[in-house]
Amino acid sequence: MELVPKIKTKTTSVIDFVGAGVIKSLEEPILAGIVGDGNFVSGAAKMVIAAVLPGQGRLSNMAKMGFGIDAGEDFALALMGLFGGGTTGGAAPATM
Repeated sequence: MELVPKIKTKTTSVIDFVGAGVIKSLEEPILAGIVGDGNFVSGAAKMVIAAVLPGQGRLSNMAKMGFGIDAGEDFALALMGLFGGGTTGGAAPATM
């Protein structure tokens, strides 16, 4: 088993990029209530989802891109939060 799984998507279609953006905008608020947003935990959860999504079709590629891009954004925000460069982020979800 690989430590960092390879997430393969293949597209150059504007429709696929727009679809990935739509999926990202839909999944982000849903998962924010569960794992938070902009932290390492949420980034890891979204990366796992992107890695285990089955299929190689168009919708699967859009979903993998949406979750993967959101995971990368969460990791970046978490790092900025740790080093004082952001207003959100950190190691774990914020407590309510």
